[in-house]
Amino acid sequence: MIRYLIATLGMTMAFVACKSKSSGEDPGATSKAAIGGDSYTSDPGSSSLKTPDGAQGSSDELGVILPGASTNPQSNQEPDLGVVVSVLLDQAELQEGESTWVHLNLSQALDMPLEISWSIQGTANDDDLVQPPPSVTVEPGETSGTFEIKLSDDTEPEATELLVLKPQYESQPNLSRVQAIKLIIRDNDASRPSQEVLSLSSFDLKLDQGELVSEWPDRSESDRQVTSADTARPYFYQGGEGIPPSLSFDGIDDRLNVESHTELNLGTFTEKSISVLFRTSDDVDSRQMIYEQGGSSRGLSISIHQGKIQFCGWNIPNDDGLVTTPWPVSCVSTVANTYTDYHGVLVYSSMEQKIRAYVNGSLMGEVGGVGKLFAHSGRIGIGAVADNTLFYDSYTGLSNFKGRIFDVALYNWALDSGELLGLFHAIASDYGLKDTSLYFTLSHQEIRENSPEVPQLTISLTEPLARDLLISLIVDGDIGDTQLRSGQFVFPAFETEMKIPVPIIDDSEEELQELVTVSLNSEVPILSGPQSLMILDDDSYYPKGNAVLWLRGDRSQTTVWDDVFGVWQAKSFSDSGVPQWAAQGLQGQAAWVFDGVDDGLTIPDAASFNTSTTTLNKSIAVVFQVANDVITRQVIFEQGGGQRGTNIYLENGNLNVSMWNLPQDQGDGSWGPKRLSTAVSEDSQYTVLLVYNGMAREFEAFVNGVSIGVAEDIGTLYSHSGDLGIGAMKEGSYFASGAENGNGHYFNGVIAELIYWNQSIDDTERGDMEEYFTRRYREQRPL
Repeated sequence: MIRYLIATLGMTMAFVACKSKSSGEDPGATSKAAIGGDSYTSDPGSSSLKTPDGAQGSSDELGVILPGASTNPQSNQEPDLGVVVSVLLDQAELQEGESTWVHLNLSQALDMPLEISWSIQGTANDDDLVQPPPSVTVEPGETSGTFEIKLSDDTEPEATELLVLKPQYESQPNLSRVQAIKLIIRDNDASRPSQEVLSLSSFDLKLDQGELVSEWPDRSESDRQVTSADTARPYFYQGGEGIPPSLSFDGIDDRLNVESHTELNLGTFTEKSISVLFRTSDDVDSRQMIYEQGGSSRGLSISIHQGKIQFCGWNIPNDDGLVTTPWPVSCVSTVANTYTDYHGVLVYSSMEQKIRAYVNGSLMGEVGGVGKLFAHSGRIGIGAVADNTLFYDSYTGLSNFKGRIFDVALYNWALDSGELLGLFHAIASDYGLKDTSLYFTLSHQEIRENSPEVPQLTISLTEPLARDLLISLIVDGDIGDTQLRSGQFVFPAFETEMKIPVPIIDDSEEELQELVTVSLNSEVPILSGPQSLMILDDDSYYPKGNAVLWLRGDRSQTTVWDDVFGVWQAKSFSDSGVPQWAAQGLQGQAAWVFDGVDDGLTIPDAASFNTSTTTLNKSIAVVFQVANDVITRQVIFEQGGGQRGTNIYLENGNLNVSMWNLPQDQGDGSWGPKRLSTAVSEDSQYTVLLVYNGMAREFEAFVNGVSIGVAEDIGTLYSHSGDLGIGAMKEGSYFASGAENGNGHYFNGVIAELIYWNQSIDDTERGDMEEYFTRRYREQRPL
C-alpha cells in the first residue's frame, strides 16, 4: 500500500510518498482521515485518523483527503518518485516589512541545471513584495538553493493575506515536482480609530484579583463616569501570562452605568458604531444584555438570547413626520458559542439606511430600512439593562450578562472598512484575540435519496493558518441515510476553504423524511450554528405544498392519533368511545378500528382548518375500509356544522362528499349543499379525495383514483366553528336530510390515513399521493 506522510522538518511543505511492505490491506485505506465513528484520535505517524483501539478505517468510510494524499490509488505497485524538491521556510507567517529565507532541497542531485522562477498568486500581489521573488538555479551536482522574500510595509489597514508563489520550471525526466510556496502576511497597521466618545479598557483597571469594580475609567477625552451600584458590582479578573484582565459579570445583578449625555444618547444621530470585546460563559441561551442605550422607544443594543448574538436598533415613534421614522426594532443575529471570545461591532447608519454587524473582523450581516435615531434618554447599561430597552422579539424587561467584558468603545460615525480592520487588529493584538474564525455551510437544505447530487459541507476560515487545524465534526439526528459520521478531520495549513461530501444512502425502505444536523468544534471561534439537511425518501411519499395535517396509523398512541408533522393530536370524544388501534389494521399497516357505536376522534377548532375568515382552497384525502354495513349513515370525516362545512360519509350504499355555505356571508351568496356520490360495497377498502377550488368555484371528488364528478357554482367557504370529526359527527353537520346537531353517526370500519391541505392539489401531487397509497395499502377495490 502507499502511505502518505507529511515531512515535518521545520516548516517543510513537501508531501513525500513512503512505501509500505505490508500486504492484504486496502491500498487507499490510510490515505484518508476517516470521519466514520464516534471517537477518533490522531496518530502522529500516519495521515489517517484512528479509532481508539488503533484499527485503521476501512475503505468505505467517508474521509477527508489530507494534503498530498492519493485520492485514487490504482494498485499496490511502488511508484517511481524520481527527485523530490521540498520547500523549507524559516518563517511561514510574517508581518508587513519582515522577510524570510526560502530553502529548496533536492532528494538527490540532478545531471542538469534546475532553474525555477515564480508567479504570484493568492490574495497578495506584487505590491506586498519589495521586489519580485528571484529565480533560483540549482546547479548539476547540487542539492539545495536559497533566496529571500522581503515584504513591503504600507500604512493601510488590510486583512490578512495569503502569498502563493507558484513554481515555473522545465520538466525533467527524473524530476517529480516542486512544491508551491505559501506565506501568510499579517497587517501591522493595527491602529484604533481615534475620537471615541467612550473608550473603556480592562488594562486601565489597577485592582487586585477578585476586587469589586466600582468605577471603570474612561480613556476618551470626555472622561465619563462609568460606575456601578454598591450591591451590583462586577469583580475584576486579573488575568496572567497571555491572559488579559477582564470584568466578570455574574448574570444576576452585576452592571455598570453611564449617565446620559448629548454626545452619547441625547442628541439626534444619523450614524453610530459600538464596539464590545466580551467572552461568553456556559450560558448562551438565557436573555443577556451586553450593552444598551435608550429605552423601549429608541435605542441600540448588543445582547445574547437562545444561542444568538443580537445587534439591534429601533426608533418606534414618528419623530420627523414620516421622513425617516418610525422604524421598528431591526436586528442582525449570529451564533453564540459558550466560553468564546467575541469582538462585536454594531455599525448604524441612517445615511445607508442599514445596521451592520461584525464579529471578529467579519461581516455577519446587515438589515435595511432604518432611519434617524432621535434622542433616547436613560442611562447606558454595560453588562445589564440600565433602565429599559427593547429586545429583538419586542421584550422590554431587564436582563443581565453572564461572562466577561474586556473593552468597550463608542463612535459617533459609521466605521468604514479600513477603520474596522484597524480596530479589530488592535483589539486582537492588545488582548490576544484569535484573529481566525471558522464558519461552515451545507449546499442543500433538503435532498431526495435518489438525487444524483451530493450535498457538500463547506468549511471556511476567515484567515488562513500556518499550521493544520484539528476540527471535530458532530453529526446528529436521523443519520441512517447518510454516510457522514461524527469524528475529527484536519483543515490543511494555508488554506481558507475545504469541502466534505455528504453522500446520501439510497435504500429501498419506506421511510418518513429524516433530519440530519451537522455542527463543528475547534479551538478557533465558530461563527455558524448547526446546519440541517432534510433527506426525503424516494421509496415513500411526503405531502408537498401547504399540507397542515397528516394522520397516519403508525403515528398513534393508545388513545391519541399524533400528526406526522408534530403539530396536532386527534383525541377521542370520551373515555368510553376510544377506537382501537391495530398494528396491522389495514393491509398489514397500522390503523384505527371504529366500532360504529360510540368511537370517534376529534381535533379542536383552529385557523388551519375552519376558523380563518375565508377559505378558497382545500384538499382532504382519507384511506379507509368499510365493514359489513354501508346502509346506515356513518361519518368518516367532517368539519363545521349545519351552516357551513364539509363532510365525507356513508349512507344507503353510497359514499358521499359534500360542501355547503348556507348564510349570505359578505354578500357572497348562499350555496350548497353540493354533494357528489358513488356506490360502495361492504368489507371494501377505499381512498377518497376532495379537491376544493374556490377560485374556480368548484370541487371535485376522487375515489380510488377515479373522479366521481365535479360540483360547480361553489363559492367561498367562510369561517365555521365545530370541531373536526374523524369516524363520527362532532357538534353537528349537514346531510341529505338536512342539518343535524350534536355528536353521532359513528363509523363502523377502519381508518388508516388522513391528509389535509389548505390548497387544491394539482394532478402531479394527486398522482404521487395515489401511487403512495396504492403501494402502502396495496389492494383497493376498483369502482
